[in-house]
Amino acid sequence: MLALNALALEIARAQSSVEAVTDIALAESISQFRLNVVNLMKQTNREADGFSFVDCETQMEQVEVSYHAVKEVLLHAGAELRAPIPGMIDILEQNSRINRIAEQMIKATRYQNELYIVAEVQMPNAIDAALKTSDNRQL
Repeated sequence: MLALNALALEIARAQSSVEAVTDIALAESISQFRLNVVNLMKQTNREADGFSFVDCETQMEQVEVSYHAVKEVLLHAGAELRAPIPGMIDILEQNSRINRIAEQMIKATRYQNELYIVAEVQMPNAIDAALKTSDNRQL
């Protein structure tokens, strides 16, 4: 989680130097990518009602698709001179950092999911053992 915090801080600092996007298709593509990342962030909350790791993985696939779509739109905008090259590079780097956060979130969620599965399997055994110990003490 500390790595995610460091990446988030890096993104916030870098965002201030990224030029505003004036190309509508590019702006929409960037917005869709970032919206998909926000949706992933919401879905990785294990405390939320209806949490599903499968839904998280499906959303991560949407993040990846939209990430590659942004790169494609950026390259076309650059080739058609609709966007300045330095600005494109900044956006590519920024989106790469954002995508890395999404990847780290899904990785952390995967590990957390595995821990919960192990805990659920081991928890009944621990409870049974505690009850037996309690019963033996009462005798």
